[in-house]
Amino acid sequence: MTNILKSLYEERFYANWQATPEYQELADKEGELWEQVKPLIGQKMIDQIMSSQSDLSYHTNYEWFREGFRLGASLILELYIGPVAAKSD
Repeated sequence: MTNILKSLYEERFYANWQATPEYQELADKEGELWEQVKPLIGQKMIDQIMSSQSDLSYHTNYEWFREGFRLGASLILELYIGPVAAKSD
């Protein structure tokens, strides 16, 4: 079964994301820090850490996207049919 929310996130939201100037500034600062620790831990370890952080960030962002989508859908339903009981996980 296709996960519609994941498809929306990957194909429309995540794929079209563009960095803001604020984000780019923070990324540049982080890059400078990685350059400072490179002699201590090596590029291979930096690559592993960054890959792990990237995976975690992707999943965290998707979870928040999913929660925001559900909240938006609940608000729309409430406008049309009244209060919607929250789903307990």
